[in-house]
Amino acid sequence: MNKLEIGMKIAEEALEIPVVRKAAQAAAEAANRFMREAMPEVVSSGAKKVEVFIESSLQQNIARDGIDGDLNWAGHLLKPAETITERVKRITSEAESAKNSENPIQLKLLSQKEAEVVRYAVANNHKTDVETLETLAAAPEWHVRMAVASNPNTSDTIMRRLAVDSSPKIRSLIAKKDFSLPVDIAKTLATDESAMVRNALVSRRPYLSDNISKLMMDDIVPEIRVKAGERLKKIDLLAFDRDWKVQLEVARRTYYRDTLEHLSSIVNKRFGSDHPNAKEFREAFRQNPASRSELENDPGSPVAVLSRVRQTNDQAAIKQLANLNDNFVLAGLAANKSAPDFVLRHVAQFKVPQIDAELAMNPNTPREIVNAMVSSPDPIIRLHVAINSKSREVLEKLMSDPELDVSKKAAFYYRHFAY
Repeated sequence: MNKLEIGMKIAEEALEIPVVRKAAQAAAEAANRFMREAMPEVVSSGAKKVEVFIESSLQQNIARDGIDGDLNWAGHLLKPAETITERVKRITSEAESAKNSENPIQLKLLSQKEAEVVRYAVANNHKTDVETLETLAAAPEWHVRMAVASNPNTSDTIMRRLAVDSSPKIRSLIAKKDFSLPVDIAKTLATDESAMVRNALVSRRPYLSDNISKLMMDDIVPEIRVKAGERLKKIDLLAFDRDWKVQLEVARRTYYRDTLEHLSSIVNKRFGSDHPNAKEFREAFRQNPASRSELENDPGSPVAVLSRVRQTNDQAAIKQLANLNDNFVLAGLAANKSAPDFVLRHVAQFKVPQIDAELAMNPNTPREIVNAMVSSPDPIIRLHVAINSKSREVLEKLMSDPELDVSKKAAFYYRHFAY
């Protein structure tokens, strides 16, 4: 009796015998490794290459577990009457059919196969109908769902499902779709927890609405705020941004001379002339054509308008401006030292980082509002709280902040100004 016959007899009589169980596990692990590692390229691979991969993997598992048996024995345990080689040939043939078929009915049948590589090929086929793609969008394997996300036949219903997928790579693929997204999907992606997804969304051109771009000008990530400002052609509004890196990008890209002058005054106060960051700004000023313009400053430029919002002490005007639905105007009011208490409380309700950063720096902002920002995810806001809070309890908490600039500033103000 040869090894195959012995193995089959053992399997029939006592499947729980350890040697049989190890052989079955070895075969299953080999097949799983094939699905996991070779899947993306199996569609374009020849059957012989795949056979070699699986047989080699299986042999390694058998040697590792100390099983004395041949490949056909393990193959029979994996699937009676089908060897590993036969299984590989069948899966490869099904994957080739799934890749090349133009028949939606055949593709639907292939989408029900157990092999991930076959369902991946179906999801990737542009002839696959929406009904089949909807089924595959619920596949447990992220490779299959990723192929569905990339398929041009993906419906709005499928995109809504994949826009909240557990994988940020799949959500990013939906964000990158080269056609207009429904508003609800775009809003979901614009507030996604992953910066990779939000960056993918704001980078798409020309398929992103102005309303979504405006929403993303308040993003916590500086790069995303800059891209959103460019899309809207309102990057000058970011001259008042809470992050100096964003302001540096404004210095490089603005077309307004008074924006450069505004940034120049900020740089001198914040860094001093010899600071490396100040040198970067001076280089940006030097290279920007607006700095060499002979035109007078424009009183209607974004910086000029927002500067007046920040500086006005006209209480009637302040009350009118507080009713506007514009985050940049409201941020200007949050920074205005003449704004009354009720206006500062009003703008604090919006919970927008841009507004909160200004409120945290305004010495007239109610203390409870400033102190409540101690747990803000934005380090710039926490830095402003450290400078403006004066609360011993708040500063003690910020002294252990993971951001070095925040903890150092909190320690300084704790020593000199805390009460």
